[in-house]
Amino acid sequence: MPDHDKERPMAKRLRRTTEAAREEILRATEACLHKDGPDGLRLVDVAEQAGMHHSTVLHHFGSREGLIEAFTSTALERGVERAARAFGESLAAAPDQRAEALAKVFDVVQQEGIGRLFAWLILGGRVNDVDIPDFEPLVRVATGWQRASFGSRVDTQSDEDVRLFVLFLSILWMGEAVGGEVFCQALKLPSGQEGLSAFRRWMAANVVQLFEYKTAETTGTGLLPERATD
Repeated sequence: MPDHDKERPMAKRLRRTTEAAREEILRATEACLHKDGPDGLRLVDVAEQAGMHHSTVLHHFGSREGLIEAFTSTALERGVERAARAFGESLAAAPDQRAEALAKVFDVVQQEGIGRLFAWLILGGRVNDVDIPDFEPLVRVATGWQRASFGSRVDTQSDEDVRLFVLFLSILWMGEAVGGEVFCQALKLPSGQEGLSAFRRWMAANVVQLFEYKTAETTGTGLLPERATD
């Protein structure tokens, strides 16, 4: 009789490169964080989500804190990169679509969770534990966005103005992530994503108006609102 045990092919073990394994663990970490939050994160849950042994997660990241730090640094870098890309794509917006294009950048930032991650790092005293991404890509794209929107009239805008603009947006994004829904409820505005989406579009429209006003003020292009006369 044939030896069926010998004829049965052995199950192949899935082998991952170090980089692929780390990426898979980080994706699993993101899923677990969305479900349980940072305080509820357990390595055993991450391992199960990734389809790996607990020891494999430890091998790649050393500890729970090491995993959180690696995930946070990676997520922030990815978020800033995608926000800069969305900002860059908005450069092609027609003049009457500038506000909506900027609002979509705000949407991307919130989807990436940049504001929420920064708030967690700052409020938890963890800022020095992770690599904070360089914001220069946002600064460069913000400069390009202004020039595409307002042409040569922004030649007088200083580098400091652009950086303050990015700082303004960064604080805005973090503030929405921390208290947006609570403040919407307190102000009897629509709650959830409906209210926050409306806020982003309102803010984007006002940012565009702010730049038009500032540009007119510094270049005398006639965009300033007329003053009331007696």
